[in-house]
Amino acid sequence: MRRVFQGFSALLAAQPTKRLSSLPLPGASLKDPNRLFNSSLEGNMRRAIDISEGEIADAASFKALVRQAITPGQIPMRTTLHSVLLAALITPTIVAAADSTNHAADEAAIKAVIAEHFMAGWNGHDAHLFASAFASDADFTNVRGMNASGRENIEQFHVQAFQKMFMQSHQTGELKQIRFLKPDVAVVDVRWEMTGALTPDGAASPPRSGLLDLVFTATGGNWLITVMHNIELTPTAPASSTGK
Repeated sequence: MRRVFQGFSALLAAQPTKRLSSLPLPGASLKDPNRLFNSSLEGNMRRAIDISEGEIADAASFKALVRQAITPGQIPMRTTLHSVLLAALITPTIVAAADSTNHAADEAAIKAVIAEHFMAGWNGHDAHLFASAFASDADFTNVRGMNASGRENIEQFHVQAFQKMFMQSHQTGELKQIRFLKPDVAVVDVRWEMTGALTPDGAASPPRSGLLDLVFTATGGNWLITVMHNIELTPTAPASSTGK
């Protein structure tokens, strides 16, 4: 019992030098195929999982172990109550930390697609490289509501664009937000600015700005844009006075 509350107090205090005794369970009777138990291993009645500050446990295995521990008849009622209370408090923290770590790699992959394919393709006026940021069945919609479906059609759309209005354009982007709706689905907002574009009649266009709304999906760990909507946010000049 003392170890339970010591572990919980340490978790709340979040001291970097502390070791968090997260879940003392009567582990001698529990199956632990992923070897989460790492403390009190010499005991015949009890084993524990110790987690250092900043260390991430296997969230799925941790939850499976907790479910196993609270199965009726698996362990004594009093110990079950203690374990359930502690697990209810600690498990979300461990799962959230694991998710955060997993998303760090996903965010890096998404940023690489934006920088190395989307932006690099645009600024190099390379329609093929630009289109490689998109999934094979992606949907693209520009600021005028013109759209293209499928990577090949998105590429052809930009072959023409890079030969005309955007042949000398340069675009920069600032990633504003990544929100994961599911482990393999993320919504991404990118604010962009552009110089060097031309108007449809070939005149120099003033600097432009806007917002990209992107839906990324992952297949086999490979993140690509599945849906893109572009919004123009360039300030418009005030209408001239009519004298009325």
